[in-house]
Amino acid sequence: MASIYMGKIVVLLSVIVFGITALMLLRRGLWPARRGSVPFCRKCDYNLTDLTSDRCPECGILLSEKTIVHGQRHRRAGLIIAGVLFSLPLLLLMVAFLAHANWYRLKPIAWVVSDFQSSTNWGKAARELEYRINGDRLSAGQYSDLIDICLAIQGSNTSAGATPNASYAVAFLGDAYLKKHMSDEQANQFFEQLVQLDFKVRSPVIAGDRIPYSVSERSRCPSSPWWVYITDRDVLLDDVVVETGHGSGSLSGLGTGSGSNGSVVCSSAGTHTLTVTFTHTAYVGPFGDKQTSTLVNERDVELSAKFEVVSEEPANYATMVKDDSLLAELESCFTPNDFRLKAGSSDRYKGIVKLQPPPINIAFDVIVRIGDQEVDIGNLCRRKLQPGTDWFFEWENGNPDIESVELILRSNEQLVRGSVDMFEAWDGEIVYKDIAVLDK
Repeated sequence: MASIYMGKIVVLLSVIVFGITALMLLRRGLWPARRGSVPFCRKCDYNLTDLTSDRCPECGILLSEKTIVHGQRHRRAGLIIAGVLFSLPLLLLMVAFLAHANWYRLKPIAWVVSDFQSSTNWGKAARELEYRINGDRLSAGQYSDLIDICLAIQGSNTSAGATPNASYAVAFLGDAYLKKHMSDEQANQFFEQLVQLDFKVRSPVIAGDRIPYSVSERSRCPSSPWWVYITDRDVLLDDVVVETGHGSGSLSGLGTGSGSNGSVVCSSAGTHTLTVTFTHTAYVGPFGDKQTSTLVNERDVELSAKFEVVSEEPANYATMVKDDSLLAELESCFTPNDFRLKAGSSDRYKGIVKLQPPPINIAFDVIVRIGDQEVDIGNLCRRKLQPGTDWFFEWENGNPDIESVELILRSNEQLVRGSVDMFEAWDGEIVYKDIAVLDK
């Protein structure tokens, strides 16, 4: 750091020395002292020799002792050239300065904010906004306008994906709240949008079957130290409580998510309403630690959805599509990976199925086959072209010396009937043979 500081001092002193020297040389070369007795107009340098008028014929000034100078200037080319040479380092430094100057810093705040809202220049604009915010260079009105823009970005980002500037926007909002820059209305909108909830109920449903529903939660909350605790409280069927408090979870950071599934019984045909209530609590502090974190907001949320119960099964209610032409493409969508004995265990194994969006709805029982033994390890359901994270699973087996297994994906119509939004799926079986199992 000291060497950098000394280097800057040397450069500054060099600039001063070269600059003064260049100015002196150019001054003496271009405007040398007058020599001789020839009279000249002080204003326009007209030669007044043998002039009989009292005014300069060139510029019209009234001639007097003060407006007449004597002697000619004889410019000195050597000094001019020397002055130009001493100016060259200054010109090079100026060019370098202009080339590396941050001209974006001079951009009006309205233009910077417009860039931030774009999909291409938002990163550069975000860095400039950070600089101006840290330097307290925004007026109260500009700060409030930026909060409104970031609230709109926070609210528009859904589980389908986040815009590139969303992480900065929600981080800015969290900071603005903690610094007490938000109005009450802005703070209320900020907390309302901390979590995006999606509530689905299967419809129609056959009378006597269970009615499946799902709740997905997607965080639009800033990252640490912010976090949100979500509690499922009650499930009501036609305003009557049928389940109470069966799930909770914590979220932090834009895009993180969780979810829960359930089902209720409704045997009477007709239109019904299912309602789920939640409590959202927002904290600032160590993630998941309510004791040392500060509670900053708490609110109740209610989600409702109507569904239809029918007495007879409608057409296309749970269609299994037998299409062997899709087998090869489906096989490539699932890649068994990292099957191994779980560390510290003698009979518990784990593995991963890496997923790609399938070309058709799928509803599989997932089975590990060891010799003649089949172990059901769960189920795997995906809608057509639905992206998803890899599927992690574990299973137990009494034999600690497994060297290889088979993985079976077997269609199950009941999984289709038990889903909230799937009414058809591929019918068939995919088998992956000779999957190596590592010792640990």
